[in-house]
Amino acid sequence: MIRVSCCFTAFLALSAARLGAQTVEVSATGGLGVAAGDEQTRTLVTGGGASLGLLPLARHGFRLDYFFGDASADDTRRHFLTGSYVLQQRDGKARPFLQIGAGLMRETTKAALPSPSGASNDFAAILGAGVTIDIGQALFIRPELRTYWYVGPAVAILPGLSAGWRF
Repeated sequence: MIRVSCCFTAFLALSAARLGAQTVEVSATGGLGVAAGDEQTRTLVTGGGASLGLLPLARHGFRLDYFFGDASADDTRRHFLTGSYVLQQRDGKARPFLQIGAGLMRETTKAALPSPSGASNDFAAILGAGVTIDIGQALFIRPELRTYWYVGPAVAILPGLSAGWRF
């Protein structure tokens, strides 16, 4: 999974170099939220991650996200690797956006549950919204709300803040 994401990230970066200035953005994310579902109790989740976005048309784009969530109450860690379509307002210093996507989730736990091996891989979906706020010509912050749906069924709701740089 890491090899696929590294190859895909390199492909995006090389593709974006041909599209012109400020079409690639790199950001780091941190957040605190809650996860709940049929097979898990409601628990506090802390997490962080990184994103690589390709916005060739300024309004429509693609974002590759990695997000790590730690549910300390049950010693469960979830790694999400998702690809998303991003629709963002074209102009202004503060531009609302919506993202929708899908990918993979890897869940690991110190306990023997939910699987005897202590790890499982499943499908995950993401729906997010927020506002990209330009701080300079290339620097931005992004308050956002991400929701991840995954097998269980379960959902993680994660408000967070991203900071990044546009190339």
